[in-house]
Amino acid sequence: MEEGQSVSSHVLKMKSYIDRLEKLGTTLPPNLAVNTVLVSLPKSYHQFVMNYNIQGWEKSLAEVHSMLKTAEQDIPYKVSNPGVLMIREGRVRKNKPKTWGKGKGKSIAKKKIPPPPKKENPAKDAECFHCGKVGHWRRNCPSYLSELRKGKAGQTSKSGNEKK
Repeated sequence: MEEGQSVSSHVLKMKSYIDRLEKLGTTLPPNLAVNTVLVSLPKSYHQFVMNYNIQGWEKSLAEVHSMLKTAEQDIPYKVSNPGVLMIREGRVRKNKPKTWGKGKGKSIAKKKIPPPPKKENPAKDAECFHCGKVGHWRRNCPSYLSELRKGKAGQTSKSGNEKK
C-alpha cells in the first residue's frame, strides 16, 4: 500500500488475494491473513500495527478492516511535495498554493468573545480585610490609609534623627 491510498481498498484487495489462494487450494489461517495485511501497510500505520501486536489481539480480518478504517481518520498524511523553494530578486520564498478563506475580511472562527460587563461598584458587597467592614477594600480603607500615613511620618522623623 502506498501513502495516501485508501486503507479500505487495500484491505479489500488483500482479501481478494487471500480468497484466490483458497480457490487454488492453499488456505491461510486467520491470524496469518491478518498479519499479511498488517505487514503490507505503510509506515504511517506503524503505531497501529505495534499497538495491535502488543495488545495480543486475535481479530478477524473484517474486525481489523473496521479498526483500520477508524485509524485512517487519525493519521495525518504528509504532502510528498510541500512546495518548491524559489529565489526571486535575492529573496528565498516558499511557493505555496493559494488558499481560500484567508486574507482580508472577518473570520467566523476567530471572533473574540467580549468581556462580561463591568459592575458599577464591585466593592459595595466586598468585605475589607483590614477593618472587616463591608463596602470597601483594604486599599481604600480609611483606617488602613491613616495608619500608613502615620507609619511613613514616623519613619521619616526617625531617619531624620539618625542622620543628625
